[in-house]
Amino acid sequence: MGAAAGLLRRSGVVDTALTRDKARELVARHWTLRTADSLRSLGVDEPIALPGRRALDLGLYAARAWLR
Repeated sequence: MGAAAGLLRRSGVVDTALTRDKARELVARHWTLRTADSLRSLGVDEPIALPGRRALDLGLYAARAWLR
């Protein structure tokens, strides 16, 4: 699939971002994601559950007079 798309792209028939390398990435078996580790390495605070986040946001909106 990726090889065919790459050939069509190089020949000018189709403009696609799918290449042989991208097709290999799509079918990779061992994709993993550890959100907490990523957020920590980026210096982002731990996520807040929706009810708590909503209360914080409403307080901020009220303080900035964004609510009527």
